[in-house]
Amino acid sequence: MAAGKRFTGRMPRDDELRSLHALIASYLQTQRLVIVRGDVALRHGEEAIHRTRVAIRRYRSVLRVFATEFPAAGATALDAELTWYAEALGGVRDLHVLGRQLTEALDSLSTAVPLAAAREAITVRLDRDVEQASASLSAALASPRYDALLVTLDAWQSPPFVRPDRAAKEVVQYVDAADRKVTRRLRKAARADVRDEALHRARKAGKRARYAAEVSRPVLGAAAKTRIRRAKQLQDRLGQVQDTSVALEFVQSVALDPSTSAEAAFALGLLWAYEQRRQTRAIHHVE
Repeated sequence: MAAGKRFTGRMPRDDELRSLHALIASYLQTQRLVIVRGDVALRHGEEAIHRTRVAIRRYRSVLRVFATEFPAAGATALDAELTWYAEALGGVRDLHVLGRQLTEALDSLSTAVPLAAAREAITVRLDRDVEQASASLSAALASPRYDALLVTLDAWQSPPFVRPDRAAKEVVQYVDAADRKVTRRLRKAARADVRDEALHRARKAGKRARYAAEVSRPVLGAAAKTRIRRAKQLQDRLGQVQDTSVALEFVQSVALDPSTSAEAAFALGLLWAYEQRRQTRAIHHVE
């Protein structure tokens, strides 16, 4: 597919992706379709937050990894708008994930500890936060800013490449660079004073490396699949560190809330210690 040529409805086969720009454009178009379909689903009250958010991550990863192929100002602006939309979606999704995680953690605590008050305090806070996040998402979907984002994504069906097109095999240079960035961030995290934050940065780099490998799959085949699998394994391990960081902050906030009873605060303290141990094990597992 030549740069500047618009898609006509049929997605190209892998053997038709013979240039770097064709690989990138096809991948971005796939993510755009998921985002647009998610828009329709959300407007009909259907569950589409997770898959839409993942598509946004994939799109943004391409903008970052293949940044030299795009006009800097346009790519940066689009990345910022996708980040805004992803945060609106994540406000709801992350709370649902956090609720399941804390429920499982409470179920793992000793039955000798009265947990009912802690469960209630967590539920009250989560319900309030979910309501606020849902309202923010609804407002985002109804905003001119969101409409403008969809228009921009439509325009980027023909990405405005700024460099001459090259053979599809050139994609490996970008994939290798993304992998090297993950290695650098992991090494930096090993020396960091605040390990969870540094590992979170490494996790984000790992996601970009994984999605870059996805772009390369029509060319690299089995080698790309191996990279994707390894990146996902690292992403899962680092995700456990991030999940516990979010849980620790949330549990501490609820425990210190003036409306939280002493009985609930005691159980929440035990829950905090449980999540702290989980984080320590997760960090050790990464190392």
